[in-house]
Amino acid sequence: MDQEENKETIPPNETAPLEQVASEAAPPPQQAETLPLEQIETPPISPLDKPLPLRKPIPVSPPRPTEAVSCLPLHRGPAGFLRRMLAFMMDLAMVNFLFLILSFIGILGIEMSVGGPFFPTSSSTLFAPFFAAWMVLFIGYFAFFHAHEGQTPAKKLFRIKVVKEKESALLLSPGATILRSFSYFLSFSFFGLGFLISLFGEKKRGLHDWLTGSYVVLSVD
Repeated sequence: MDQEENKETIPPNETAPLEQVASEAAPPPQQAETLPLEQIETPPISPLDKPLPLRKPIPVSPPRPTEAVSCLPLHRGPAGFLRRMLAFMMDLAMVNFLFLILSFIGILGIEMSVGGPFFPTSSSTLFAPFFAAWMVLFIGYFAFFHAHEGQTPAKKLFRIKVVKEKESALLLSPGATILRSFSYFLSFSFFGLGFLISLFGEKKRGLHDWLTGSYVVLSVD
């Protein structure tokens, strides 16, 4: 009975403070044991956890600008006989005009050296050089333009073009254009029969076209 009386009793109308209740209910905090760094065991590192070696960055070239691809056809079919003949006659007139200018310059130079009037005739010894000069001018004129663009100035005016017969996207080689220019003289023979055969056939090719594997088309340029 004495022990019960010695216990501190709380009156029924009074309540204990919250701090006192919490301190009596909660166990005393335990201090975590700290170990020195030397005694801390680290787990072994897996090969998958190892950092990868640094690699040099791969140089990336800048993207090249894409070229627009044209969907238009390279030509619009074979060129007609009349269009080709008009272009050829115009080119022939231009060749003769250039030859007259060169002949005038040449004759003027000969007259100044001779000291009198001069004009080459068939009986003159200078007729052959003048004719050879016309041949060189004729062949060089057509060969140069056909190899460079496939078009002489007159062909460009009439929108026609000389290309390869089997590969219409490619131009003739310089050697083929020289042979084609020589072949014009064969087409002139027999009253222009080599030109007249271009009236027939699907591709309307003349004799000079057959000999050189060429094909005259309507250009889209």
